[in-house]
Amino acid sequence: MKFPEDLLYTESHEWVKVGDSTLRDGGSQVTIGLTDYAQSQLKDIVYVDIPEVGSEFKKGDSMGVVESVKTVADIYSPMTGKVTDENFTLKDHPQFVNEDPYGKGWLVKMEIRDREELKGLLSSKAYQGSLPPPYRGRYPEDARRHWRQESGGPLPDHSQRSQAFQTFEPS
Repeated sequence: MKFPEDLLYTESHEWVKVGDSTLRDGGSQVTIGLTDYAQSQLKDIVYVDIPEVGSEFKKGDSMGVVESVKTVADIYSPMTGKVTDENFTLKDHPQFVNEDPYGKGWLVKMEIRDREELKGLLSSKAYQGSLPPPYRGRYPEDARRHWRQESGGPLPDHSQRSQAFQTFEPS
């Protein structure tokens, strides 16, 4: 699972890229999408309803819907602003959100109204810390390696395994 460090994140699992830069002061144009974690929880995405160019939203407003074979979920606006571009390819290829959430799966571009709202977004590290285990950068193969190094033995049975994964902190 990927959490690019050049993006900002919301607790509702949207990502934000500021302009063409990786800095919070890179302009008033942002690109918005769903995080790798969000798409992994939704599973196979079959439909994406995104707003039209010219639509305006306040931070926290529902700005669209993503539908998977598993569920339907709202997409929330991480910023106050006006939609300047939409990813038209998602109408015919909604699976791009699953296949490439930070690339071909982007949702919309917005002209933001208040740059101060960027300060309320999360860094990659803070976003990962907000996720439930095992998504906090804790991957099963790392936990197994950690368990072997700490205990010197094989991976424990199921009742002990959950403790091993919860206590693992990557180095």
